[in-house]
Amino acid sequence: MRETRHIVRAGRYRHVVRIEKLTDTTDDLGGHPKEISVVFRGHAQINPAYAFEREHNMQTKHEVTHVIRMRSLPEFDPATHRLIKEFPTPERIFAVYSKIDIEERGRLTQMLCIEQPGKF
Repeated sequence: MRETRHIVRAGRYRHVVRIEKLTDTTDDLGGHPKEISVVFRGHAQINPAYAFEREHNMQTKHEVTHVIRMRSLPEFDPATHRLIKEFPTPERIFAVYSKIDIEERGRLTQMLCIEQPGKF
Protein backbone atom coordinates (compact mmCIF):
# COMPACT_ATOMS: atom_id res chain seq x y z
CA MET A 1 0.00 0.00 0.00
CA ARG A 2 1.36 3.41 -0.95
CA GLU A 3 1.94 5.99 1.78
CA THR A 4 0.04 9.27 1.39
CA ARG A 5 2.19 12.39 1.74
CA HIS A 6 1.14 15.99 1.88
CA ILE A 7 3.47 17.90 -0.42
CA VAL A 8 4.09 21.54 0.51
CA ARG A 9 4.00 23.63 -2.67
CA ALA A 10 4.62 27.35 -2.42
CA GLY A 11 2.15 28.28 -5.19
CA ARG A 12 -0.81 26.94 -3.23
CA TYR A 13 -0.19 29.27 -0.28
CA ARG A 14 -1.27 32.55 -1.87
CA HIS A 15 -3.31 34.09 0.95
CA VAL A 16 -1.56 36.36 3.44
CA VAL A 17 -2.89 35.73 6.95
CA ARG A 18 -2.06 36.71 10.50
CA ILE A 19 -2.88 35.15 13.85
CA GLU A 20 -3.87 37.56 16.60
CA LYS A 21 -4.25 37.16 20.35
CA LEU A 22 -6.69 39.15 22.46
CA THR A 23 -5.43 39.92 25.97
CA ASP A 24 -6.93 41.83 28.87
CA THR A 25 -4.77 44.61 30.25
CA THR A 26 -5.19 46.93 33.22
CA ASP A 27 -4.89 50.69 32.86
CA ASP A 28 -4.10 53.31 35.53
CA LEU A 29 -7.77 53.94 36.29
CA GLY A 30 -8.58 50.27 37.01
CA GLY A 31 -10.23 49.57 33.67
CA HIS A 32 -9.66 46.46 31.60
CA PRO A 33 -9.12 47.45 27.96
CA LYS A 34 -8.47 44.66 25.47
CA GLU A 35 -5.21 44.62 23.55
CA ILE A 36 -4.63 42.79 20.26
CA SER A 37 -1.16 41.51 19.45
CA VAL A 38 0.00 39.77 16.25
CA VAL A 39 1.48 36.35 17.06
CA PHE A 40 2.26 35.10 13.54
CA ARG A 41 2.09 36.39 9.97
CA GLY A 42 2.52 34.15 6.92
CA HIS A 43 0.97 32.54 3.85
CA ALA A 44 -1.86 30.00 3.82
CA GLN A 45 -4.10 27.93 1.58
CA ILE A 46 -7.79 28.64 2.29
CA ASN A 47 -10.47 26.32 0.91
CA PRO A 48 -14.22 26.33 1.56
CA ALA A 49 -15.53 23.21 3.30
CA TYR A 50 -18.91 21.68 3.88
CA ALA A 51 -19.88 20.80 7.44
CA PHE A 52 -21.63 17.54 6.58
CA GLU A 53 -18.46 16.14 4.95
CA ARG A 54 -16.41 16.72 8.08
CA GLU A 55 -19.17 15.77 10.50
CA HIS A 56 -19.45 12.16 9.31
CA ASN A 57 -15.73 11.53 8.89
CA MET A 58 -14.13 13.45 11.74
CA GLN A 59 -17.05 13.96 14.16
CA THR A 60 -16.68 17.73 14.44
CA LYS A 61 -19.10 19.51 16.73
CA HIS A 62 -18.98 22.88 15.01
CA GLU A 63 -20.18 24.00 11.61
CA VAL A 64 -16.95 24.19 9.62
CA THR A 65 -16.90 26.71 6.76
CA HIS A 66 -13.21 26.69 5.74
CA VAL A 67 -10.17 24.42 5.85
CA ILE A 68 -6.93 26.39 6.17
CA ARG A 69 -3.48 24.89 5.65
CA MET A 70 -0.25 26.61 6.63
CA ARG A 71 3.39 25.70 6.86
CA SER A 72 5.07 25.40 10.25
CA LEU A 73 2.96 27.22 12.80
CA PRO A 74 3.82 28.24 16.38
CA GLU A 75 1.83 26.76 19.25
CA PHE A 76 -1.31 28.71 20.10
CA ASP A 77 -4.62 28.16 21.86
CA PRO A 78 -7.55 28.38 19.40
CA ALA A 79 -9.81 29.64 22.21
CA THR A 80 -7.86 32.88 22.67
CA HIS A 81 -6.61 33.47 19.13
CA ARG A 82 -8.17 34.31 15.78
CA LEU A 83 -6.93 34.08 12.20
CA ILE A 84 -7.37 37.04 9.81
CA LYS A 85 -7.01 36.88 6.04
CA GLU A 86 -5.37 40.10 4.83
CA PHE A 87 -4.76 39.78 1.10
CA PRO A 88 -5.92 39.71 -1.78
CA THR A 89 -9.44 40.54 -0.53
CA PRO A 90 -10.51 42.77 2.36
CA GLU A 91 -10.01 41.33 5.83
CA ARG A 92 -11.95 38.20 6.75
CA ILE A 93 -11.98 36.84 10.30
CA PHE A 94 -11.87 33.11 11.10
CA ALA A 95 -12.33 31.36 14.45
CA VAL A 96 -10.10 28.28 14.68
CA TYR A 97 -11.85 25.25 16.19
CA SER A 98 -9.36 22.52 15.41
CA LYS A 99 -5.63 22.54 14.72
CA ILE A 100 -3.99 19.39 13.35
CA ASP A 101 -0.30 18.80 12.68
CA ILE A 102 -0.42 16.71 9.50
CA GLU A 103 2.11 13.86 9.48
CA GLU A 104 3.27 15.03 12.97
CA ARG A 105 6.50 16.46 11.59
CA GLY A 106 5.87 20.15 12.22
CA ARG A 107 5.87 20.98 8.49
CA LEU A 108 2.17 21.41 7.71
CA THR A 109 -0.74 22.48 9.91
CA GLN A 110 -4.42 22.11 8.99
CA MET A 111 -7.07 24.14 10.77
CA LEU A 112 -10.85 23.76 10.67
CA CYS A 113 -12.38 27.24 10.92
CA ILE A 114 -15.62 29.18 10.92
CA GLU A 115 -15.79 32.54 9.21
CA GLN A 116 -17.08 35.22 11.56
CA PRO A 117 -18.52 38.58 10.66
CA GLY A 118 -17.38 41.56 12.69
CA LYS A 119 -14.81 41.67 15.44
CA PHE A 120 -13.35 39.35 18.07
